[in-house]
Amino acid sequence: MTQSSHYTVTRSGSHALVIRHTPKRKDRCVAAVPLCNDPADAEGRAYSIAEDFVTGRINERSQD
Repeated sequence: MTQSSHYTVTRSGSHALVIRHTPKRKDRCVAAVPLCNDPADAEGRAYSIAEDFVTGRINERSQD
């Protein structure tokens, strides 16, 4: 069985980043949400985006 990619959310500077991790490729930032005035809200939106990638509601190939 092959491992699939997984996603994490992290803060970097003024953005919350959605990072895709795969077994055989470099980690890749697939979305960035500006922190603006409410960092907790931005992180929540980033987690929502990560969930959309996992469930297939967002297709990463359409983002390239």
